[in-house]
Amino acid sequence: MKRRAPVLLACASLGGLLLSGPVMAWQDKPSVDQPVATSSQARMNGFPPAADTVVSKANILRPENLRWAFRNLRQLYPTQTVRRPERASSLIVGKQRDLAKIEFVAAGEETLSLAEWQKRTHTDALVVLHKGRIVYQQYDPGMTGRTPHALWSMSKSIVGLLAMKAIEDGRLDRGKQITAYLPELQGSGWEGATLQDALDMRVGIAYRESFSDPKADVFRYLFAAGLLAPPKDLPVARNMYDYLATISAGSGHGGAFAYMSADTEVVAWILQRTSDTSLSEMVSQQLWSVIGAQDDAYYIVDPYGLNIGSVGLVATPLDLARLGQAVIDKGGRPDAVLSRSSIDVLHDGSARNAFAQSVQASIRSGYSYRNQWWVPGDADRSIEAKGLFGQHLVINPKHNVVIVKLSANPAGDTIQTHALDKAAFSAIVNAVSK
Repeated sequence: MKRRAPVLLACASLGGLLLSGPVMAWQDKPSVDQPVATSSQARMNGFPPAADTVVSKANILRPENLRWAFRNLRQLYPTQTVRRPERASSLIVGKQRDLAKIEFVAAGEETLSLAEWQKRTHTDALVVLHKGRIVYQQYDPGMTGRTPHALWSMSKSIVGLLAMKAIEDGRLDRGKQITAYLPELQGSGWEGATLQDALDMRVGIAYRESFSDPKADVFRYLFAAGLLAPPKDLPVARNMYDYLATISAGSGHGGAFAYMSADTEVVAWILQRTSDTSLSEMVSQQLWSVIGAQDDAYYIVDPYGLNIGSVGLVATPLDLARLGQAVIDKGGRPDAVLSRSSIDVLHDGSARNAFAQSVQASIRSGYSYRNQWWVPGDADRSIEAKGLFGQHLVINPKHNVVIVKLSANPAGDTIQTHALDKAAFSAIVNAVSK
C-alpha cells in the first residue's frame, strides 16, 4: 500500500529571479501539484503564437513556461558557442532495462516507481549508462538526447573540472590568494581568500544567496549578469566582474561552507584571465574535444559578453552522459577529463567539517562540497553535479554507472527533493548493477 508523502515546503526558487516583475515564491504546494505545461510544444506555437503562450525574459520561469524555456534559452539571451569536435565518440545502446517499473521506498516510507518519480519531479530527460552503454533513456515529448537543455548550477562543476585541470598542470595554485590573480579585487571582501576557498565555497564575503529576499545580494549578481532586469531606480554594475569588486568582507575566510554563485564567477574569472581564453573555448578544447561531444553546447553571456560560469551552460543529455563516463574511464590517462589525483582530492575529506557546519548539513548528511562538486561521502566514491529545477549528473565509479537527469521542476532548489532523488538514484544503480 502506498502512502502519500508529506508536503515539502518549496523555497522561493530561481523561478522568481529571472522575472522582471515581483519575485515568485511557491510556498504552499509541493512540486507534484504545480501547474506545468505537459509539453514544451504547448508554448510558442503558431505564426504568430497566441499571446498567452509567448515566452519572454519577463515570464521565462513561470511554471507553465519552464519546459520550453529550458530548451530554448538561446532565443532569449545572448550566447557563445561551445564547439563540438569534428568527430563524435559513439555511445553504444546496450541491453535496455525496464527501469520505469522499479519501485523504491522514498522519504516518509512512501513507495514509488521510477516512472512516478520521473513524473513527480517533472523530468525532461533521464539517461542511464552502465559500463559506458546506454541501458535506459526516457524523454519528455519534444525533448531528445540531442536537445540542448539548461544546466543552471551544474555549470559550476564544469568550472570545477577546468580549475582542477589547471591546478594539476601547474597553471594555477590552489593556495594563492585571489587578489594575486585579480588585482581588481584588492580592498574588497575577496582580499585574503585563496583560490581553494572559492573552489570549496568557503570565502567569507558579505553575500547572501537567498532567493526569498528581493534585497539579497544574489539579485545584484543577476542584474549584473543580465539575467534579470533591474528596477529603473536601482543603480547596478555594468557586468558581473564589476559587481564582484563591490562585495565587502563578511566572516573570516576558510570557515563553514556557504553556497554562493559569486565564488564560481571568481574562479571562472581567474581561469579566463590566466589563460586569456573564454570559458566556452576552454570547455570546447579541454572537455568537449576529449569526450567526443556530438553537439555544440553554449554559454549565456552577460552584457559585456562574459560567459556566465555559475549558471550559464546549456548542453545535451547525451553529451553530459559522455562527460560522466569520461570521468570514470579516463581517470588514469594522459588525456583525462579528471586525473586520478584530482579525483582523490575530491574524496580527501578536507571539506567535510566545513560542510557539517553549514545549513545544508542536516538534509545532505555525510556530504561535502569540494572543487565545485557535491561529494556524497559514500563507499562508491560517487560525485554529483546539481542545478536548480532538478538538474543532476551522478557519477558512480564503483558500479560504473552514470545518471543524467534534466528537469523542469518548479520546486526549484534540489534540496527540496534531495531525499526523494537520492533514493531514486540508489534504486537505479542497484538495478543496473545486478
